[in-house]
Amino acid sequence: MNPVKIRNSHLDAALFDVASRGFDVTLEIPVRVALFEVSPTDYVLVMVLHHIAADGLSFRPLARDLLVAYSARSEKTAPAWTPLPIQYADYALWQREALGSDEDPRSESSRQINYWRRALADLPDQLDLPTDRPRPAVASNHGAKHHFQISERTTRKLNELARARASRCSWCCRRPMQHC
Repeated sequence: MNPVKIRNSHLDAALFDVASRGFDVTLEIPVRVALFEVSPTDYVLVMVLHHIAADGLSFRPLARDLLVAYSARSEKTAPAWTPLPIQYADYALWQREALGSDEDPRSESSRQINYWRRALADLPDQLDLPTDRPRPAVASNHGAKHHFQISERTTRKLNELARARASRCSWCCRRPMQHC
């Protein structure tokens, strides 16, 4: 990936542009990454993930691995990855052994599939749940925006509160926040 040279004064707008663009998951992978070169020694990496690619729990190991890779590469070494104790293939083999084959009518897998087929067989295509307004004939899939500003004083107080309550990183590495 070649970095995009950018002035520091334009960085916020560029980050917003990358982060605010939606995904068409029928045409593109649900991950977007951009690298900006602010100066010959300062770079900013932005990664945006669609919620089908990662959630709060899966983002943590991704961020950790990214930090391991970055730290190693900044020292001009290869990342020292810790091998996973169990690979996905191990889990798949265990699951196949525990549940059996879908084709075997006596297997646990076949029993569970048949249970859910029966349980869900008579459900309507659409559940008529209570709504706050009538459902349109054709969904527009458009959301709404609400613009507001947070005062400098409130921002300062929020930052003070965050520093006082979150002195350690909770989302990736549990090291002091200055690291992040």
